[in-house]
Order: sequence, then structure tokens, then C-alpha cells
Amino acid sequence: MMITRRFLALGTASLLMILTACTPRQEPPAPEQPRVAASAPASARAQIASTPPAGGEDVDGWLADLNAIDGRIVGRHSRSTMLNRGRGVCTDLTRGVPLATVVANVNARFTSPEADRGFGLDVARRILVVTHARLCPGQVLPDA
Repeated sequence: MMITRRFLALGTASLLMILTACTPRQEPPAPEQPRVAASAPASARAQIASTPPAGGEDVDGWLADLNAIDGRIVGRHSRSTMLNRGRGVCTDLTRGVPLATVVANVNARFTSPEADRGFGLDVARRILVVTHARLCPGQVLPDA
């Protein structure tokens, strides 16, 4: 009886080793190229097309773009605070939130002491374009 248990345990262990060794390895998929909805403004499509492919965030470029829009957007906020706000935008895009809601959320997220209710919808759209281009270029901008 003891020999049977040892034989069974040895056989099971051998079978598991063989199955594990024979399982083919799968390579991770290549990163997708940025996709933009056809209805996105031509300037947004041009800007997004000129950004690096998905797979990495261009945080420094993003912060520089935000400062170019309005220096108060970044202001004295920490890098991590800004990234949390930007990644919140990316989360909205990932979840397929409608464009009007994404823009309203951007306006609510990006505030400063001088603009405690946001910078307005026009600035929010510009923030959305640079955030999409620099932090989450693999996401699709929703249709208007």
C-alpha cells in the first residue's frame, strides 16, 4: 500500500512537470496605435497623430502642454496630484464615458485657487486633447 501511494504521488508530479513544460508561451500583444474617433476635430487628430505610440506616458510633455494652455492649471500642484487628475481622464476614456461628461469631468478635476470651478469648457477640451495625447493615446476619444 505504501508503494502504491509513492508511485501515485511520483506519477502525478511527473505528469504535472510534463504538462507545464509542454505549455506554449504566449507573447504579449504589440501595443495598439492611437485611435481617434472620426468626428474629433482635425487639430486634435493632427496633434494626437504626432505623439509617441501607446505604451508609455509622456508626463513631462503633458505638464509642459498644460502650462502652455494656462500656467495656473499646474500651478503649485504636485506631480502626483496632476497625474491623478490626468489618469482620471484616462479612466473616463477607458470606460467609454460620453464626450460631454468627460469634458465636464475635466473641468471639475483641473482647478486652481483662482479657478475653483475649473477653467471653463473650452480650456477643458484643450486639456482633454493634451491629456489623451500624452497620457493615454491608446484610448478612443468618444464621439460628440
